[in-house]
Amino acid sequence: MVPSLLSIPPELLNRIYESCDGFSQVVALASACKETQTVWLENLEGIIWSVGQSQIRSFDDALMAVNSFLLFDKLKFKAKRYSGAGDGHRFGGRTGWKSATSHGDGCIEW
Repeated sequence: MVPSLLSIPPELLNRIYESCDGFSQVVALASACKETQTVWLENLEGIIWSVGQSQIRSFDDALMAVNSFLLFDKLKFKAKRYSGAGDGHRFGGRTGWKSATSHGDGCIEW
């Protein structure tokens, strides 16, 4: 029996992913079969980090921007849910923010 790519441990397959020259190679490898797709899905953060740093200028800044957007979007959803704001773009009030009310106990109500 001839050894195949799938006979290697998943940890080594993950290292192969991390040494890809670009995301097109990552996609090709992940699309090869169910096993390579499973390794991709279980390790995608590390693979994206490794390949992204070599392929995307200012990768750290880009990642920070994406994380900031996701955090803002999450906070916007919570504010909309709790404030009853209708359109999702404003949290209420003329300035876009509801006024805060302090209860004197260190708690602020929005």
